[in-house]
Amino acid sequence: MNNVSVHNIKGVFYAALSGTLYGCLAYFGFNLVNSSFSFSDMLFWRFALATVALFPFVFKKNLWTSASLYKLGVLFFVGLFVYSLGAHFYFQAAERIGSGLAMVIFFIFPLFVILLSWIIDKHTIGKGTIASITIILIGLGLLADYEQANINFVGLLLALLSGVGYAIYVYISKKIKVPPILSTFVLCFGSAVLFFFLSLYQSGGKMMPLPSSWFSVVVLGLICTLFPILLLLKAMETITATKASILGVLEPLATVVIGILFLDETITLRQWMGTGIVLAGALLVQCEPYLRAYFKTFRSSRPPVK
Repeated sequence: MNNVSVHNIKGVFYAALSGTLYGCLAYFGFNLVNSSFSFSDMLFWRFALATVALFPFVFKKNLWTSASLYKLGVLFFVGLFVYSLGAHFYFQAAERIGSGLAMVIFFIFPLFVILLSWIIDKHTIGKGTIASITIILIGLGLLADYEQANINFVGLLLALLSGVGYAIYVYISKKIKVPPILSTFVLCFGSAVLFFFLSLYQSGGKMMPLPSSWFSVVVLGLICTLFPILLLLKAMETITATKASILGVLEPLATVVIGILFLDETITLRQWMGTGIVLAGALLVQCEPYLRAYFKTFRSSRPPVK
């Protein structure tokens, strides 16, 4: 196996693991909200803890260079306005229309990543990518729990905007070449700054977690934020932003597993079908190059028609 294939496999693994860890976000996030936190309180602690955890590692020699300062400034504002507001919009949407429907709408974001690459970079959209996205959307539609959903225009719009924001973040992060650990630090720091002031405004400074909530805070900041962002950025060093975003669909599958393990939820036959279809769609986009090469070889090996 050549080095290119090994790096590609690592990138796929990192992106898949990133999506899986993100799947815990809603569970632990709403745990904090249900313990008297506002969304801004919860999101401040999410990003602040991730920032503090990275602090000892971001001052290594040669990590900060004059050439990267402009890029880091861009990433700071991406964290401040795009990524953080997208996160806020998602939780607001989930409160209004239910987490299932919000999840389905949010996961349209790979389409926006593809559109950005097509419009700005003039990348062609392969048939395999279109097929994969279509299959995944069908699977997500089966996976969601619509019984708890409420049709609310504001909630639908917020879920859509959260997907757009995340797509912009993924696209820009792929374009800006800085070490993942530094990029993650600046992104989380920018988000923490925004939510600190929002939390201060909304809660008047009363935003300390209860002793019983610290476990959720730590998991939210490290397992659901720091590691997934690092893994996604590491993945995009070797695979495209489109592939990385499509593999993010493992997040709702992880959310279903969390619901079964911790909330005593049951999964219906329809949701089992949705799980299988989502996995098939994510697998298809990874196998597309090999399938294309196979059919090309197959066509060239056929005898000419007389």
